[in-house]
Amino acid sequence: LVILLVLVGIGVGVVRLIPRVLFLDDVRVPDVVGLFELEAGRVLRDADLVLKVEQSLFDNEVPAGHIISQDPLPGRMVKQKREILVRVSLGPEEVEMPSVIGLTSREGKLGLTQAGFVLGDEEEAYDPEVSPGIVLEQWPKPGEIVMKGTAVNLVVSKGQEAPLSFALPDFRGQDFELVKAQLRELGLPLGNSWPEYSTIYRQGQVVEQNPSPGTQVQAGWSIDFVYSQGLTSPTPEPQIPADPLEEPRWIHENLWKTQDVTIDVQPGPDQEVVILVIDDFGAREVYRETHKGGSRVVRTVQGRGQDARFQVYIGGRQFFDGLFPE
Repeated sequence: LVILLVLVGIGVGVVRLIPRVLFLDDVRVPDVVGLFELEAGRVLRDADLVLKVEQSLFDNEVPAGHIISQDPLPGRMVKQKREILVRVSLGPEEVEMPSVIGLTSREGKLGLTQAGFVLGDEEEAYDPEVSPGIVLEQWPKPGEIVMKGTAVNLVVSKGQEAPLSFALPDFRGQDFELVKAQLRELGLPLGNSWPEYSTIYRQGQVVEQNPSPGTQVQAGWSIDFVYSQGLTSPTPEPQIPADPLEEPRWIHENLWKTQDVTIDVQPGPDQEVVILVIDDFGAREVYRETHKGGSRVVRTVQGRGQDARFQVYIGGRQFFDGLFPE
């Protein structure tokens, strides 16, 4: 009888225990982020939950040994005995700052990101000896001991400093070979050059230049020339004046043509207006601006030579193509 009572008691206990094991109560997940690991474990045990460290990693903001994050998030309803996964901070990680000097801006940023740093400010500076887009300086400097995640500021090359402008000399009437030497000294490459017969300029002298004298130019600009190849046929040498010190007077041969151009932009959206000149110097752009619809543009253009012409484009379409008037 005693044995039977014991068995009955055990059976009743098991029956009461099985629902508690199979059908656990729901509990609310407490917030343990920022708590020390031991304290977080206690808080979770009090809620009938289990702390499990999923990962330990460096963190610049959370002190070592404290909880960085948790899963499930605080406030969620879960079953009792559920494992709560947490990440624990190892504190800040100090590393040696890598150097990205000499790399392209793109390569430097990529390398810093992969090394665990964030991008700070980026400035540009002129450096005539470094190609554009190359990292010149960085802060923190290479070799410094810093925390991972530090913002890194870069200075990137803009290439050569903006060249200074200067007024183009008047080469007309000068010997073309000497003018070439002057161009080299000024850092101006020789562009196109054409010979033409002239009754005004001696053979080998510069007749005309493009850009015109006094134009603001910069080193590297190409300069075009028309130079004299003398007369079309032999002519008697001019008589030397009685006074041997008197220089012959040369009259400028004007082959330039000028035209005032009036352009009416059709009503509607803004339109780009372009004027091209095709003359002895070839084709060149002399005007390009964007104007409001319904506006009027008035410009004075010049072309050189008998066949000089100009073209007008509005919004990418050609609206005029004709010769300069005589």
